[in-house]
Amino acid sequence: MLGHSLGGMLVPRIGKVDPSIAGLIALAGNTKPFGDVLIDQYKYVLSLDSSTPLSEKDKKLDDIKKRVAAIENLKPSDGKSTYSLIGAPPAYWLDLKNYNSARFAQSVKQPMLILQGGRDYQVTPDNLDIWKSELSTKKNVSFKLYPDLNHLFITGSGKSTPQEYEQPGHVSEKVIDDITEWFKK
Repeated sequence: MLGHSLGGMLVPRIGKVDPSIAGLIALAGNTKPFGDVLIDQYKYVLSLDSSTPLSEKDKKLDDIKKRVAAIENLKPSDGKSTYSLIGAPPAYWLDLKNYNSARFAQSVKQPMLILQGGRDYQVTPDNLDIWKSELSTKKNVSFKLYPDLNHLFITGSGKSTPQEYEQPGHVSEKVIDDITEWFKK
């Protein structure tokens, strides 16, 4: 089973529930608290914008920090509510609140392949370091960093931007080859 981004983060959880899955692949799987990731993504995207005044950027960042704080302050009783916080109901955020994908993966029996793009600003390369640290004692886990790939595992250069995602491209053949080789093992 292969999951990308949020799917990559959830791969260990799905693998634990269904031990008949032969192997698990996480592409750009997040390992950090979701609120921290959202704030870091906003900071990065705002840093790319030289035309917006700093005061407006600060206002936008404060807004996302307030939304993240609302998520972090959710209580179990909020799980039955239907209102939306950053595009999802409270039950969704409560479910992810205490989930640490890399730590959870320690309990998974299946072999894992964890791949990360070096130009990814959505799930930054330091997430791969966390995967490696948490799973350092597991012998059936492989890791790979692709320095020139973005979040979509498409080759590029320089800073990755949201506009880059609008350009046609394909998942790098290196990634496909590495997945194929991992399957063969």
